[in-house]
Amino acid sequence: MFTTHSIHHTKTSQGSKITDLTPVLEQNFESKINKARLKLISMMILALCKIKTVNYQSLANVFDSSASTESSLRRIQRFMADFDLPMMLISKFIFIILPCKNDLILVLDRTNFDRNDNLGMVL
Repeated sequence: MFTTHSIHHTKTSQGSKITDLTPVLEQNFESKINKARLKLISMMILALCKIKTVNYQSLANVFDSSASTESSLRRIQRFMADFDLPMMLISKFIFIILPCKNDLILVLDRTNFDRNDNLGMVL
């Protein structure tokens, strides 16, 4: 169902750096998710890897885009509010790109911040 595709890399002082996931996402999701959303998902994944936070403002600050940070922030907010990600497709895709497919551990964090509870589980 999913196909593999080469990922664009750039050489940096820290080694090889992925610069664009869009071709991989397009090849696997193009019929289900439009190109503009796939580009945004690519930028969000790369931003998450750079700054290791899910704060929308921080993500928008490091987007590789000519748009202003404010425009990128609004784009993230609209995407998160209005788009329903097809989770079954996403989960299948994640397992396809994993380098190791054996002995996987699934961890679910079900933290309830309102009650200060953590219902964490390891399956």
